[in-house]
Amino acid sequence: MNIFRNLINHTKTIRCAVKFRSLFALYFLSVIFFCNTALAVEIENLYSAEIEVAGQSSGERKKAVRQALERVMVKLTGHLQSVNSAELAPFLMQAERYVEQFRYKEKEVLSGKTGNSERQNALKMQQDFTKEIDIEPVTNNLTQLYLWVSFDSVAIKNRLDKANIPYWGQTRPLVLVWLAIEEGAERFLLEKELHTDISGLLQKSADFRGLPIAFPLMDLEDRAVIGISDVWGNFADTISEASERYSVDAILVGRLNPVHNAWQGRWTVYHHSRTRDWQSTQLKLADLLKAGIDETTDIIAQDYVQVMSDEDSERLQLVVDGLTNFSEYSQILNYLTGLDLVKNVQVKEVSGTQILLELQTRGSRKLFEQAVQLGRILVPFNGLVSDEDEKEQNDFSLFDVQKEQARETTPKIDLFYRLVL
Repeated sequence: MNIFRNLINHTKTIRCAVKFRSLFALYFLSVIFFCNTALAVEIENLYSAEIEVAGQSSGERKKAVRQALERVMVKLTGHLQSVNSAELAPFLMQAERYVEQFRYKEKEVLSGKTGNSERQNALKMQQDFTKEIDIEPVTNNLTQLYLWVSFDSVAIKNRLDKANIPYWGQTRPLVLVWLAIEEGAERFLLEKELHTDISGLLQKSADFRGLPIAFPLMDLEDRAVIGISDVWGNFADTISEASERYSVDAILVGRLNPVHNAWQGRWTVYHHSRTRDWQSTQLKLADLLKAGIDETTDIIAQDYVQVMSDEDSERLQLVVDGLTNFSEYSQILNYLTGLDLVKNVQVKEVSGTQILLELQTRGSRKLFEQAVQLGRILVPFNGLVSDEDEKEQNDFSLFDVQKEQARETTPKIDLFYRLVL
């Protein structure tokens, strides 16, 4: 999965009351903490959008800015209809107040008949099953004007928090898409690089909803494990085995076929040890693909969309084990402070390979644990330190639960994690 860099700066209060075993460690930790970037996977352009415009007049720009904020709200709230809610109406009317920057772009629209032979060859190969996709051939290259708008993420989140409007954080589950398509007497599995029009439509729909997706490589390793019959039959064990190499958080299986003058899709989402099945029918394949992504986003967003309220704030004592160098200390701190659910972090103590942190969250402990699970750099462990580990740490372990929890001076530890970078 691609690691995206957030385009908008987030301001977060970080208060560090640090007790180190040496001034040497204190110096280097403080330097690296502010220099390294966070390791958490974040989706790109969550607080920005690009809108087609007819010109650069103030009226046209005002209309486009509102449309851009509506698209951002769809990505944030996890719901297509959120822009029609009464709670968001006053907010959307003041869209220009939240603009951080904007610029106009001209993009070339390539001809459908000339200048792109590779694309035309692919279209010809896929003619039987892509005829329902809206691809309008043109004879000349054209240009389209767009307005790109980036909004103030901090101001938007503050507004949503005050209105108690639930939204989705920037770290989101990656969904692997297995798609089988039937046309006539033949069936085939979607390959991203071969079936570019179909994969492109899926990616566009996923980007619109703020849902990270990935496609299987369909290389020799994949083909040795899974085939068209496995996906068409929705054999969960085989699909799960073939998906393990991609380290994804959820799996979308789609089986599409034409029915009379329409397209039918049978869909399954595997997420959090749960399965969700549904069917949909659309006149056009492009609309069916979009509907599949929309329903998938709605299903997954239910587990993550939440009100970020200080009323549910908790203070958590957290230990992270397995840190071997100063860079890893800074990466952990940057990762945790970058989570939307974390309001601030205090470093309480560092000893050997362990660090004790106090976190103030903007939500429940359960939601925090869920967010950390998505980050894939910390895994829960029982907090016990073996005798062998103690020897490696020069017979000193600050957070051996069996020994230290009984001491009055040692705070109650809420969560234990081990670094798995």
